Amino acid sequence: MSCSCGRAIEDDFSFCPSCGAEVGGRNSSRSASFCRTFRECAEWTFGRLVLGWRSGIPLREDTVSEVNLQGIYLSHRDRVSVRRFSPREESHAGADWEWWFHVGGRGFGLRVQAKRASRDNSYPLRHKVGGRLQNDLLIEDAVAAGCLPMYVLYNHDKRLPQMPSAGCAHSPDTPRLRGCSIVSGLTVRRALADEARPHVYTRKHSIPWNEIVCGDDTDGSLLELVHDRVRELHWKGLGQVADLPEDRLQWGERPGGLDQSLSKFVTGATLDSTRSADLLEDRRLRELARIAARPTRSRLPGRVLEMIDRPEAEAPDARITHTVIVNLAPGRG
Repeated sequence: MSCSCGRAIEDDFSFCPSCGAEVGGRNSSRSASFCRTFRECAEWTFGRLVLGWRSGIPLREDTVSEVNLQGIYLSHRDRVSVRRFSPREESHAGADWEWWFHVGGRGFGLRVQAKRASRDNSYPLRHKVGGRLQNDLLIEDAVAAGCLPMYVLYNHDKRLPQMPSAGCAHSPDTPRLRGCSIVSGLTVRRALADEARPHVYTRKHSIPWNEIVCGDDTDGSLLELVHDRVRELHWKGLGQVADLPEDRLQWGERPGGLDQSLSKFVTGATLDSTRSADLLEDRRLRELARIAARPTRSRLPGRVLEMIDRPEAEAPDARITHTVIVNLAPGRG
């Protein structure tokens, strides 16, 4: 079977992975909503981490990521494409994968670093690569790629008081739904100011990852909904970093505080402690604010368009191990 755009597609696809057009295949990924799939991944993650730490055979962080990305792909393979590249470069960068959500050739991207909770429920947030914080590299790479920096956290303890509710419009709250949560990379940067327990601050400000895709997409608004939710996390993180006292920040070429273009996004942000002098420069904050302020349906970078149009396209960025492209074009419910 082929789409009107000329792309050859499998007979059971309901949507063209390239242009997003509805093609009337036998199965629809709409029967398995993204929210449900993300909840299933969270429950699987929670259970396997519990089993792993109890048995003494914990799953590797990258294994959890690959199983979850595979699960999303298998449930929505007419909507999702996953490109796996060589993992050898990940140790030199800050991201595990890149996520692009789009309708046609327009959308937005995230640079994602995954962190698995240890047996004591902390995350290795202070990990360094070549002497630099991995968090710094994640943020720098996100700016260079035109993406928002995010962390996906893999959790396993139902007793954690800091975890937010995991209930949504489709499911009541259960501990297992907290297996995967998402938080801004800027929130993590702020958390690193807490020398003792940065994982507590990070977890407190994360949300269950199914919340970013929980909504009705029959009217074509799911792309905007996802963008609004990740952007809300980003603005929150930006405010958390920007609200640190000026003497705790290296403001780059604009000493004295944020420029006026950012002030409306961080007004009212409050923090409970300040202990670090090694935070973000003003330039990076401004660039991330500009990225977040772009229209939801901004034109995708050429390298992403090429991966959509040509599945065999070579990886243009060796610093990430996976690119996940999610087509959120409207279709039947």
